[in-house]
Amino acid sequence: MDYKTAIRLIQIYGSYWELWDRTCKEFHDKKLREELWNEIAKNFDIPKVILKSKLKSLASTYRREKCRENVSLSKSGDQRVPYKSKWFAYEAFQFLNDDVKLRRESIPSGTPLT
Repeated sequence: MDYKTAIRLIQIYGSYWELWDRTCKEFHDKKLREELWNEIAKNFDIPKVILKSKLKSLASTYRREKCRENVSLSKSGDQRVPYKSKWFAYEAFQFLNDDVKLRRESIPSGTPLT
């Protein structure tokens, strides 16, 4: 999967907060989650199972990069410049850092994030 397709996958996935926001009751509805993944898969010529696997891998890399950034910021008295990720998809995952409740109230599920 090329970078452009990966970014598109992350953006579409991010628009379905029911897939990643563990605080909402819909997150725990497996049937709904599969239906949403079917919707996502319609946007690609790639099987759903591969899309899910790729997103899992991308999210794992994002968490690792975010952790590196947080650790570099938490070292008190350190004179080094804090770590800033240069990974191509880092910015695309910023929806995970936004105020989730505010987003759910103001943006309907499935609305593309920009």
